Amino acid sequence: VLYNNNGNDLAYYLKDQSGTNAKVSSGINPSTGTWYHLTGVYNGDKLIIYVDGKKEDATSVNYGSIPLDKMRIGEHPYNGDNINASIDDVRIYDRAISLLEIKALYQRTTNQKITDQDRLTAGLTGHWPLNEDAAGKAYDLSGNENDSISVSGTQTISGLGGAKARKFNPGDGHMELSSFSLDN
Repeated sequence: VLYNNNGNDLAYYLKDQSGTNAKVSSGINPSTGTWYHLTGVYNGDKLIIYVDGKKEDATSVNYGSIPLDKMRIGEHPYNGDNINASIDDVRIYDRAISLLEIKALYQRTTNQKITDQDRLTAGLTGHWPLNEDAAGKAYDLSGNENDSISVSGTQTISGLGGAKARKFNPGDGHMELSSFSLDN
């Protein structure tokens, strides 16, 4: 879960099957009207958060398989709090992506030109650009048919590079995904 940690900073939170959780915090207090590229990575040994292509924090963990049985974008899965933010281009991989790949994704979001080799499709489990005008649905473009179950409390807005994004309402905004598991 990537989230705004009590309004103080951007953080990445992961909970395993037994209920054990770990968190890494960026120390970056988000500014209204500023887009941030957030990447959370679990590589089997560490939980890492990157902001705008730069590693901000890491902690040692060993969770094995991570079940995504209550995956919601825009809502904290364990306490139900909704984010008051805009979100654009969500991706989930079944592997830990490298720092070079993270930087390539960040460059893409800052409108810098990257090659077709930088599309980063290896291990892509789900890719939701959030470009839909229709309320109630977000389509997975990874080819794995992980379309959202539902989307509520959002509005389509202008995102990065002229693409569309979603504004999530703090009271009820979220996107619910199907259950799937990421094996380490």
